[in-house]
Parts: sequence; C-alpha cells; structure tokens
Amino acid sequence: ANLINGGVLYFNKNQNAEALKFFGTYIESAKYPMLESYNLVQKDTLLSQISYYATLAADRLKDYSAVKKYAPYALNDKENGKFAAQLLAETYKQEKDSVQFLKAIEDGMMKYPENQYFFANLIDYYAQRNQNAKAMEFVDTQLTKDPNNKLYVYVKAYLYHNMKKYDEAIPYYQKA
Repeated sequence: ANLINGGVLYFNKNQNAEALKFFGTYIESAKYPMLESYNLVQKDTLLSQISYYATLAADRLKDYSAVKKYAPYALNDKENGKFAAQLLAETYKQEKDSVQFLKAIEDGMMKYPENQYFFANLIDYYAQRNQNAKAMEFVDTQLTKDPNNKLYVYVKAYLYHNMKKYDEAIPYYQKA
C-alpha cells in the first residue's frame, strides 16, 4: 500500500520519475521469487491499474523502455487498458518500429474494437504505404460487423476517393 500511496503522491505532483520508481517497484515485487507461490501477476487486482499509472508516468518522461515494460500489464485494466494499448502503440511509432507498431494497433483493434484510435491508425498505416486494397479489405470487414458505423462508411468513401474511383466513393460519402 505504501508503494501505491507514494506513487500516487508523486504522480499527482507531476514528479513522474519518482512516481515511476514507486509504481515500478510495486509491479516488480509481484514477480519476486519469495512471492512466486502467490501468483500475484495474475491474482493482484490492483496490478493492472498500477501498471497503467506506471505507463502514464513513463510516457510523460518519454521513457519508452518503461512504457514497453509496464504497458503489457495494464492491458487488462477494465477502465484504462485501451489507453495503455494506445501508449504502447505510440511508443513504437515514436521509435519508428513499424513492425511492432502494426502489431500493437492490430492487437488493439482486436481487443478494443470500439476504440477508434486503433481503426484510424490501422487505416492510416495502410494508406501511407499505398496498401489501399488491404485498407479496403479491413474496412469491409468492419462494415460487415457494423454496416451503419459512420466512421467506417466515411473511410470507405475516402479510400475510394484516394484510389480515384469517384463514382464508387459518392454513395459512401452520401451515406456518411
């Protein structure tokens, strides 16, 4: 409890390096050999939430190795897992690691399909690489699941527009 309280105190004061030390120690302690039999990584109900705050503190510090270290523990946090996944993806983007960035946004899309960050970034990833067919395939898959989603409909129109298939784009723009 003292590690959490110390982390929260420093986090709220925007002293992120100190907060990260406290939160990091809490998370790391769950893996100590003497506590191994308690299986705290799976059973500690606070670990994912504390990991989220560690990820936030690390992101504020631009400590990308710490983001990559703690964000995976935060992904199961019911309230903030999607934000931890975004921070992890953004870390890979900042590091220009396109392989891990793509994996992070694909994983995020699978785990948090309602979160538009992952959808938009996946479409952007394909569009920047001139992979319009792959982007269109992905949009079509999403439209199958949610045919009236305005974002998906707009993106389909946008992709047709970028491919200079204007006649195909018009009905989707109108629907959007």
